[in-house]
Amino acid sequence: MTTTTDKHTSPASPIKSTKGGLSIKRIFSTQGENALDSVDWERRDAVIKNPQGESVFEQKDVEFPTDWSLLATNVVASKYFYGDQTNAYLDPDEGGREYSLRQLIHRVTRTITDWGHKQGYFSTQQDA
Repeated sequence: MTTTTDKHTSPASPIKSTKGGLSIKRIFSTQGENALDSVDWERRDAVIKNPQGESVFEQKDVEFPTDWSLLATNVVASKYFYGDQTNAYLDPDEGGREYSLRQLIHRVTRTITDWGHKQGYFSTQQDA
């Protein structure tokens, strides 16, 4: 797969590759540094209540960026965290539930990267 861009595309757009596959210029991160370490994180409780004030979802001690709203925390924790809530005390790899946005981001980016490798989307390992 060869992709081209013109002067009107964003810097993050794919650039032409002679090897086939996407070649992506690093812009928003630094090689060797975890981008998630540049974010301030905090633990909080995610709780959603019905109009009668009864809890319909609750997960204590979840980890999110400090500048995320409680609404965003509640939506992501209730809809997108992977795993059985009854096993929230276990690690997700052992049948537990995710408790941090970091885990969710890692799971999603790892999956997309793995699929991209298997389907030949990337020009080099560094482009993934």
